[in-house]
Amino acid sequence: MSETELLTGQLLFEFRTIKAMVNIYCKAHHPMKPSHDVCEQCREFLSYANTRLDRCPYGQDKPTCNKCPVHCYKPHMKQKAREIMIYAEYKNVTSPSNYGH
Repeated sequence: MSETELLTGQLLFEFRTIKAMVNIYCKAHHPMKPSHDVCEQCREFLSYANTRLDRCPYGQDKPTCNKCPVHCYKPHMKQKAREIMIYAEYKNVTSPSNYGH
């Protein structure tokens, strides 16, 4: 069973979004191994994010993390998530492919 088989709906969409951001971040910051999409460190982060989403007390009604009253990420993982999201968002906004060039 894959990690995401337990996630559905909005939670699965959120996990896929996080995974896409991690792929962008890892490609730029960590050496790639041919047999994996992302490095071990990033796979561990994705597993952690998946577990947090799976155990979210709000389920499909989960608010965005910055608006959630429950802070379920450990401080160091929250910082890593922030770092990944900021980098991936910057790369997405500044990528010429997003402007039809």
